[in-house]
Amino acid sequence: LASEAEFGDQPEREHRVRALRTTLQDDDVRRHRHHLSLLAQRQCVRAGRCEYPSPS
Repeated sequence: LASEAEFGDQPEREHRVRALRTTLQDDDVRRHRHHLSLLAQRQCVRAGRCEYPSPS
């Protein structure tokens, strides 16, 4: 009964897990946005089609 009250039925549980996973991904993106943007810039420049302004 306690676990059922904590997690709810299966669809609700899946929804909560999905929401938690999305939140973790958003935190990951925010935490590594600078690193990811620099990596994307390097890959873009290497591909010869950079859409980012070059760092001054």
